[in-house]
Amino acid sequence: MIDLNDMAVFARVVREQSFTLAARTLGLPKSTVSHRVARLEARLGARLLHRTTRSVRCTDAGSAYFERCARIVSAAEEADEAASERHGALRGRIRLCAPSLFGTTLLPAVLAEYLGAHPETEVEVILRDGPVDLAGEGIDLAVRVGRVPGEGLVSRRLGAAHHVVCASPRYAREHALPRTPGELAQHECVLYAGLPVVPAAWPFARGGETVRVRVRGRLTVGSVALAHRAALDGLGIATLPAFVCAADLRANRLVRVLEAWAGLSTTIHVVYPTRRHVPSRVRRFIDLMVERFAKQPPWAVEVERARS
Repeated sequence: MIDLNDMAVFARVVREQSFTLAARTLGLPKSTVSHRVARLEARLGARLLHRTTRSVRCTDAGSAYFERCARIVSAAEEADEAASERHGALRGRIRLCAPSLFGTTLLPAVLAEYLGAHPETEVEVILRDGPVDLAGEGIDLAVRVGRVPGEGLVSRRLGAAHHVVCASPRYAREHALPRTPGELAQHECVLYAGLPVVPAAWPFARGGETVRVRVRGRLTVGSVALAHRAALDGLGIATLPAFVCAADLRANRLVRVLEAWAGLSTTIHVVYPTRRHVPSRVRRFIDLMVERFAKQPPWAVEVERARS
């Protein structure tokens, strides 16, 4: 007999790449998770997973089996969700992935509103600045900044975040700030690595004129938060999302550079896998994000305040 529960447990272990994390997510003892996977392997007569003390990965047979059983488990979950939705109350778990900065500064208010309105739901937030495989990792939706959604994904636009080029007052006193974008090449700038949303050549526009300047600097960082801290400490000129640095601009902890020029602007989307049935709990969360950010975009509000 096929045991769908064993398949669901196996799929969760593969997605989490860990028996411990799978057990925690499923609310089961780790021994039960291990037993169910072993029972599944015995029934199939095939080894599905390579296990070590540090990692879990699929065998060739396991990879082929996961592709098929994940679809079956997903279809069964959708059937349960479709039936329970008829009773009105939203319930179940949402797995959401977001860039670190967005997740820590802009997402909490939406999470509080959603969880407060739907007490039978749970939300797991995964903070990751790099790429993510939604379908392969069992993630329901993700926030993507500055990247075009990939194949097999549906996207809804949340808005666009504008960047401000700025520096500390100390840096401004010690260096003559650039008057044109081209003069940035003679300045110490905070560079980014691993964040494709910020290109190596910073874009600027004024009227009908558009230029790109390849900046240089001794400090390269992998996060906006670290670039923000570096700018405050006078380590160089940085390009930062306006909602990150607006309070510092108002308090004169940072000063704007090249204020007459518009800098980088990055689009923000929420994306989710293409499938016939999107659970109501996921659809409502997406609708809430679109509604809240369209009504009063935090990035747009902060841009105006920073300019005043």
